[in-house]
Amino acid sequence: MVIPLWAKTVTPFSKVITLIIFITFPIFGFIFGMKYQESITESTDTQEKVENVCSAIPDEVSTNKEHYDMVIGPFWSPDCKYIVWSLWRSGTSYLGDDPEIIKKIMDHRWTLADKEGVFLYTISTKEVIRVYTPKRAYELIGFDRFLGNNTINFTADGKEYTYNIDQKNLTLIRELN
Repeated sequence: MVIPLWAKTVTPFSKVITLIIFITFPIFGFIFGMKYQESITESTDTQEKVENVCSAIPDEVSTNKEHYDMVIGPFWSPDCKYIVWSLWRSGTSYLGDDPEIIKKIMDHRWTLADKEGVFLYTISTKEVIRVYTPKRAYELIGFDRFLGNNTINFTADGKEYTYNIDQKNLTLIRELN
């Protein structure tokens, strides 16, 4: 490929353009990066600001941890109408292959799983509903964040979901694996 002479000739004008590009681009990049970091910091501080505006978590929101519980939350919605949390409970491992012991562990595991899921407490009705129930034993569940006032985002078993509170609609967003 032949490059035209005008494209490879260094002139005073090309020097000025190069100097402007190499000075202004890093400055604009730095300013843009600072603005972007501020927007990320603001979104992570939102929950702390909401907790300062909303009242204390009501007694009906029970997130009492037992020995093997992993609780994420409780978190207020931005409009202080809802509280959401997730609960995942691990169990005891068994490395053997005795089918009767495995059955006992799995039966016990499913009684534990009855307390797992993503939970939503509505301030106006004072009721707790389970938004998501595990589909299988040892399904890892975690509340992520509110998307606006009436939609929650969470992960379960390597998948990302949203739940619209008004429409009571659960939507699979994507597989994370």
